[in-house]
Amino acid sequence: MNAASAPSVQEGVNRRNTNIPLPEGIHLLSSKEIIDLIQTHRHQLELYVTKFNPLTDYAEKINAFRDQFKQLEDNFEELNQQKNKVQSLLEECRILESKYVASWQDYHLEFSEKYGNIAMRKKLEQKTKKLDEESSQLETSMRTIESADDLEQFIKNYMDIRTQYHLRREKLATWESQGDLRY
Repeated sequence: MNAASAPSVQEGVNRRNTNIPLPEGIHLLSSKEIIDLIQTHRHQLELYVTKFNPLTDYAEKINAFRDQFKQLEDNFEELNQQKNKVQSLLEECRILESKYVASWQDYHLEFSEKYGNIAMRKKLEQKTKKLDEESSQLETSMRTIESADDLEQFIKNYMDIRTQYHLRREKLATWESQGDLRY
């Protein structure tokens, strides 16, 4: 009975799992002996089976890759959030830069209008013309002077205005002879 039942167990095992080669002489053992051996030497049997079944290695590798992929995915999400923050800051910087450029252009235009060569020359010409007109008005009012004190005040005012006029005329003449001012 032992000899007859052993080949049928081996054939059944071989038919179910053809990937694992069985040890030599397994067909000489009875089912009860095989079960006893399996129970007492379970660890060695597992090692023997895993030697021929590399799927556990692949499963471990797959799990390791899955863990690495999850870690990479988390890192990617973190980097994506950081990228969005940096892009937001960059956009704010661009807006700030455009405001700065616009303000600088406005300031530069205002500065050029107030203090540029053309503006300064125009102011000097206007002031010179105004002083000339003031001295002409003083000359016409000279006929109405009645006292010596008024005459003395008139001469003082007239001399101040004409001195300022001639100083500005000299500045204009120098400006014209030397050309535009250089910074």
